[in-house]
Amino acid sequence: MKVLFIVGDEYEDIELLYPFYRVIEEGFTPVIAGKEKGGKIVGKHGYTVVADISFKEVKPEEYSALVI
Repeated sequence: MKVLFIVGDEYEDIELLYPFYRVIEEGFTPVIAGKEKGGKIVGKHGYTVVADISFKEVKPEEYSALVI
């Protein structure tokens, strides 16, 4: 099952990274959605993540949960 993370620039690093890794530990697949697929998203404290998909590509029916 997949869990969607909606992420934008200046995200609070701990609010993304902690649940992201907990989702993996529980056996789910995290998917990061950003402005553009493959785009780098930089948090408030300098941590960078890469968007797996763009906002336009999100199909809600494919996900079991949403993290904003």
